Amino acid sequence: MTNPNWYKTSFRRNLVDMHIEDWNPEFLSQFDPNDYYDNLVRANVKSPMIYLQSHVGHCNWDSKSGFTHKSFIDCTQKMQRLFDLCHQGGMDVIVYYSLIYNNDAYVHNPDWRLRDINGRSTRHDASKGQYFGGSRYGLCCPNNEQYRQFVLEQLDEIFDLFTFEGIFLDMTFWTRVCYCNACKAKWAEQFGGEIPTIRDWTDPAWRNLQFAREDWMQEFMMLVTNKIKSRNPNCAVEHQYSTMMHGWNQGVNHNVAAASTYCGGDFYGGAPQHSVACKLYYNMTQNQPFEYMTSRCYPGLAEHTTTKTMDMLELSVMSTFAHHGATLLIDAIDPRGTLDKRLYDKYGIIFRKAEKYEKYMEGELAQDVAILYNLEGKYNPARNGSKVGTPEGNDASSPHTEAMMGAARALLREHIPFGVVSNWKPEKADKSKLLLLANAYDLPKNAADYVEQFVAKGGTAYMSGLTNPELVEKLANIKLDGTINARMTYIVPTPAGQPLFAEHNHDYPMAVISDFQKITLPKNFKGEILATIALPYPPPESTKEPNPDPSDGFDYEAPNVRFASIHSNPPGQYIDTPSIVKATYGKGTVIYSAAPFEAFERPANAPLLANIIRNLVPESTLSFSSDAPMQVEILRWNAPKATYINLINSQDAFQIPPICDFNVKVKAEASPKRVLKLPEETPIPFTYQDGFVTIHIDKLRICDFYKMEL
Repeated sequence: MTNPNWYKTSFRRNLVDMHIEDWNPEFLSQFDPNDYYDNLVRANVKSPMIYLQSHVGHCNWDSKSGFTHKSFIDCTQKMQRLFDLCHQGGMDVIVYYSLIYNNDAYVHNPDWRLRDINGRSTRHDASKGQYFGGSRYGLCCPNNEQYRQFVLEQLDEIFDLFTFEGIFLDMTFWTRVCYCNACKAKWAEQFGGEIPTIRDWTDPAWRNLQFAREDWMQEFMMLVTNKIKSRNPNCAVEHQYSTMMHGWNQGVNHNVAAASTYCGGDFYGGAPQHSVACKLYYNMTQNQPFEYMTSRCYPGLAEHTTTKTMDMLELSVMSTFAHHGATLLIDAIDPRGTLDKRLYDKYGIIFRKAEKYEKYMEGELAQDVAILYNLEGKYNPARNGSKVGTPEGNDASSPHTEAMMGAARALLREHIPFGVVSNWKPEKADKSKLLLLANAYDLPKNAADYVEQFVAKGGTAYMSGLTNPELVEKLANIKLDGTINARMTYIVPTPAGQPLFAEHNHDYPMAVISDFQKITLPKNFKGEILATIALPYPPPESTKEPNPDPSDGFDYEAPNVRFASIHSNPPGQYIDTPSIVKATYGKGTVIYSAAPFEAFERPANAPLLANIIRNLVPESTLSFSSDAPMQVEILRWNAPKATYINLINSQDAFQIPPICDFNVKVKAEASPKRVLKLPEETPIPFTYQDGFVTIHIDKLRICDFYKMEL
């Protein structure tokens, strides 16, 4: 029986993609387990993830239930040899298996295929409007009982032939609303009638469908997880969860985390996404550490021979380490089955450096601010009423996700300690000082109740935009009365709110390209109005266009004929409607913004959000602060006998320039015994005054970790 706790000390992981066809006898013909293993040793990998099957569907063992890759026919021992070498070398082996994406199963079993609203499968001719038009990928429906049994048979074969510590199950998500016969039958059995075709989150039938799709995917994942546990209770199970911030169409909420031993997935979106993903994984995973994957290819796997620079690779690894996560670097095998040794030499340099920090992975993340991410709000309310299969109906955008990411970027730049929690486990914010609900519409009852209780007990909250109206009205003691729709709207500081605005004032208010919720105040409103609204100059009643020329086809009576400024829509109509209000509820305080300004990346927006937070939570109570440039990310970890401060130079660049000469102030009840720069544990000078330890950073190259001995 394998070690059930292997992943708790595994931080350096590797995956080699092997999605290789076999129509050419050259493909994987040079695969050599000895050479593969030598590269893992060269890279200082602790836990390799090894392909036993791929999206192509070919099995890298002699399979009875599936199709064996021609290079592995009568050659199961190749993979068994690789597993044995890894175990002899003290490595933990993770099996890779692709669910749903399986070309072999798709080709030979038409009834198993996912079908769109028009009955088309995923490899349908692009010229006929298929959603996945011309796709290389054949997808099977997880609701098809025969496909499910096939997967279970495949897993039995794997366990009969191989010994391993963990398994990664890729692609556990929907790509569309499926209208295959299996889904139709499942829907009819549970709800009756036909599967809805109009996406509308105000329609109970559509909501039932979306919740059912999430439940069906979890049912499938748990079927697989339980099968694995029946064969080896100690085997760690990880389902693909890079989808946690993807759109509604993938049918993913907390279901993947619930079916996994630990959370993990692959990301390609740059430093802010990396930070948010790590923080959300940290608060959602059932066991630590979570796993953050990314490719060595740049900008992604499509460019097989384009590799990230050493700086980029090191930043990816060390950023994950700074968040106490396990890092997994993804390579892709050459079609003939070889690997580039030069790459593994680079891995080795980075992983040997990273390994020195592993013994300092202790403590809890300081999350003074908790951004609440609603996993059920990953849709765009503006698309309600659209037909599935049309561009609008397939739209996977989420204004809530955009606002959440905007808020996170702001807190990173302003060096405010924060974490990201989900509606699944909002209690992860229990130790936070402020809850941040960025355009967090459609919050489930458990999360809305948690927010109310959090504030009532003395916590603080910032809410914006479409956040559940009933929750906003209750906490802020206001009434939301419809929407102010304008191409351009302005937030106008009041005298009470002016200190929050660094760049804007009454005459030069903050522009926001967004609808605003219309706030009306009850007679008993006892809060503060921090900002009101201004709109562009209204058009005149008559265009009064001199000498109109109808020959050009232009409507000279249209409202946009007259304007104040031809390139823009400056403020000209100031109204008393509040746009930002502050109020008390129970023992706590809230600030509500009628528009999610934090979603928009503008120079003044991050400082405004930071000032709102500091208005609710005095800076003197925050876990740390800094005068560092906005490119520096700071994390604090609280352990029983030490406080750790991790610094990340989060610039997205091929060659990352150092950041020099800044200070970090760390709140502490008493002066520490020593402050050490890790991993050498070199003592560095510090000062302690007024409850804060100040350390000066001369130069931050990529990542630096510090330990304050208490």
